[in-house]
Amino acid sequence: MSVPTPAATSAASESITWVAQLEAWATLGAAVVTAVTGILIYLQIRQTQRSVKATELTLDLARSEQEVTRNTLVDNAKARIDAEMPRLTVEVTHQAKDSLDPLLRGQRDEDTLADLSVIQPGTKFILPQDAAREIGVRIGIVVSNDGPRRALIKLGSDHGDRKLHEHMLDVGKSKHFYLERIHTLAAWIEYAKLHLGDPSEHETSSCVITTITYVFPGDTGAIERHEVIQGGAMLVKTPGNDAGWEIAEFTSGPWGYPSMNAVAMPFTRDYYASFIDERRL
Repeated sequence: MSVPTPAATSAASESITWVAQLEAWATLGAAVVTAVTGILIYLQIRQTQRSVKATELTLDLARSEQEVTRNTLVDNAKARIDAEMPRLTVEVTHQAKDSLDPLLRGQRDEDTLADLSVIQPGTKFILPQDAAREIGVRIGIVVSNDGPRRALIKLGSDHGDRKLHEHMLDVGKSKHFYLERIHTLAAWIEYAKLHLGDPSEHETSSCVITTITYVFPGDTGAIERHEVIQGGAMLVKTPGNDAGWEIAEFTSGPWGYPSMNAVAMPFTRDYYASFIDERRL
């Protein structure tokens, strides 16, 4: 068996070292390529994200401009309708408590307000015999039309006379109407209990007496509503009598003291791009 000479051993060692160096350089090159590729991918992702954000911002701006444009068009359409709507005002002019016993119902004159059956404050009732007795509040209102067009107004109520009344109100004219809110004594007592309870519940004792409605003619227009509401208590407890109730004053004393008062609320308008298609503005 031959023994390797020193020269052969040195050559073999140099060959191994050279191969190792090549492998090391290849590994380093691969690592560099991987790193560069990662950096390029990262930069591409960042660029894509910037492009997506820029696109989203552009779309948001476009949507915002579209919304502003739409709101402007809607506001302009409402302004045109408002300019053509008659200027209606509603005012409460009269309130009175009425006994609505059958024998007394025919003794009222709706035009002159002559009434032979007005119940005076302090009038007493006893439960249970008076529980079914009907008592009403009669309210006078005046509706005025300041133009620029005449108005066909409709009055509706869930209390007393439930008929829908219509009246054509010319420009510059006013019309008085007399309304009734009718409940049994038992129902009035429930309203009184609400009113005399927690002050935060006072609103629950309010009642819509009537709604005055005007509909703008044509397919594009608005519906205007005026509500007349009444709050407070018709009755107070009779001192020293658990079964007794009596008629209270309409208005007296500070907040929380039993009272009744009717007011015309600010009107509301619902605008329509098309009444036929039921499309609102």
